[in-house]
Amino acid sequence: SKANLSGANLWGANLVSADLGGAKLGSADLGSSILKGANLSSAKLNNANLERAYLGEAKLTEANLTAANLTAANLTSAYLERVKLERGKLEDADLEGATLEGATLVGANLSNADLQAVNFKGANLVYAALINAFVKDANLTNANLGNANLKGANFRYTKLKNTNLKGATMPDGSINQ
Repeated sequence: SKANLSGANLWGANLVSADLGGAKLGSADLGSSILKGANLSSAKLNNANLERAYLGEAKLTEANLTAANLTAANLTSAYLERVKLERGKLEDADLEGATLEGATLVGANLSNADLQAVNFKGANLVYAALINAFVKDANLTNANLGNANLKGANFRYTKLKNTNLKGATMPDGSINQ
């Protein structure tokens, strides 16, 4: 597609299965839009508003979502491999079953998010906030959670093989040395 929709107002738009691969959507307003199964691979969505958007099963592989607002968005079973989500706002988002393998989430806010069965293999979550997040059955193998805030998070049955937790605030509030 490679469409240039930077700053566009697409609030509430029905974009089910839309092909927006490589599209420029920086600072676009996609709040409450329906992007189920849409292709947003390699799309530029930096600073975009996707609050309450429905992105179930959407393909966002290698998309740039730096500082994007995904508060309360639905990303169930979405493909977010190698996505850039630095400083992303994902509070209350539903990412159950999503793939974030190799994703960059430095400083992202995933507080109160549903991260059940998410694949975070090799993801960078340094300084991320996962306060009260539901991380049950997730895969954090080789992930970096250095200095992350995990206070109150539920990690039941989560794979933490070779996971870096140095300096992280643990679910009980203690600091991991």
